[in-house]
Amino acid sequence: MKKEEYERLKNLAIKKLEVSSLEYSEKHVDKGVNELIQINEIYQAELEAQNDELQDTIFDLQEAQNELEVLFTHAPIPYMLMTSKFKVLRANNEALLMFNSQTFLSKSVPFYTHLYSGNITIFLDWISNEAKSSTPLEILLQTKHGLRYCSLHYHRWSVHDNDTFLLSIIDIHTQKEESDRFKALFENSQQGVIYLDSKEVIVNLNTTALNILGEDKENCSQKKYTNLNLTFMDTNNQVILAQELAFYKAIQTKQVQAPSVIAIYQPKTHTKTWLRMEAIPHFSVEKHELIGVFCIFTDVSKEYILSKDLNQQLQNFKTLGNNI
Repeated sequence: MKKEEYERLKNLAIKKLEVSSLEYSEKHVDKGVNELIQINEIYQAELEAQNDELQDTIFDLQEAQNELEVLFTHAPIPYMLMTSKFKVLRANNEALLMFNSQTFLSKSVPFYTHLYSGNITIFLDWISNEAKSSTPLEILLQTKHGLRYCSLHYHRWSVHDNDTFLLSIIDIHTQKEESDRFKALFENSQQGVIYLDSKEVIVNLNTTALNILGEDKENCSQKKYTNLNLTFMDTNNQVILAQELAFYKAIQTKQVQAPSVIAIYQPKTHTKTWLRMEAIPHFSVEKHELIGVFCIFTDVSKEYILSKDLNQQLQNFKTLGNNI
């Protein structure tokens, strides 16, 4: 410590003692100058330590602010900070690329103007729902590249400021189109399709499958085959066990099962429907583990009955020919 600074602090300490309260003076008035100097040096050391800690804290805060700015500005998905009145306060680079950057931050253009017509009520209902933080919203947005299906995610921005929140956007347009195509193919297929998970539980089935089985979707979903009142039989009218069905073999062997003809007996109508059934395993892309199986079947009752009648006629013709 410099001599001038030392003398200044010493004089300041003595002066403060002179004008301090009576209680303080009674404690320290008889103390010598050396003791006052020692006390002052301790105070000075404490102040310097506190100052160093404060400087470190300020440095860490500046670093955190810089990191936050970089993460916010250069995040790989669109982010925007907005008020409860949907005025966009800030937007990162990806958000500006997604929307028209010239008008996106305008005070007169709230965020909901970028929603597809008819979806504003859906957005407002979602934003007012308490579960919005854990429930993303899929919605059509008017972007610079046209209408796009996007997933909106709500994030609380500040513990003290409830008027501001962060909204992140994920473009799911391609995935949405692929999903819609699959659903259309699944539902409109002329073949019955049942999807079961690796534990033989029915996850989903299409309308054709329900018509063939003669069941309601509510009675089939999330149930095992053995819990359904269904009986399968082979061409010799023998009951087929679950272990012999195509989907069960596909789960056990993890291999495609070739088509085979079986009959399903419906107790409600006491009739049999002949099916051509096959099964295709479904594996995860990442680990190539079995996650389910598609069981595909077609109603071939007419073909089977005609074929059976034809075979019987041929057999009768052969018997007649042998007799002659």
